[in-house]
Amino acid sequence: CGNSACGAQSERRLLHFATVCLPGSGAARGVVPQLAEAGLVAGIEDFYSLDEASLSSLPNFGPARAASLLSAVAASRRMPPARLLQGLNIRMVGPAAAAALGAAFPAVGQLAGRSAGEIVEASGVGPAVASCVSDWFSQPHNLQLLGR
Repeated sequence: CGNSACGAQSERRLLHFATVCLPGSGAARGVVPQLAEAGLVAGIEDFYSLDEASLSSLPNFGPARAASLLSAVAASRRMPPARLLQGLNIRMVGPAAAAALGAAFPAVGQLAGRSAGEIVEASGVGPAVASCVSDWFSQPHNLQLLGR
């Protein structure tokens, strides 16, 4: 599907973010769809609005499971920039590119407004990766996502 707003793609982005940025959360394949179906998580920023009361109302979601997810979400607020860059699912940004970008730009927001050439020069990633990163950070909805 070429529609980036389709449900399957949205679910995969949520799952990717949870896998990379919320380790130990238990937010595996079965949990992310459950959260999405319940209307608790539509975008990655929604993980940061979860609370114990809303989670405990879900089937098979007891206090321990809720605590595990909420603990991982709280810990992710201090995640290294490289992990966040990888978790944002930016095209062509895998672990190695995310590490190079995170080392060059210790605050992810520093990438906003950077040209591909500036990104290549500062981080050493290739021009194709830099172009994808520059494009991602030039999109207003992505900057709003980071702000939330």
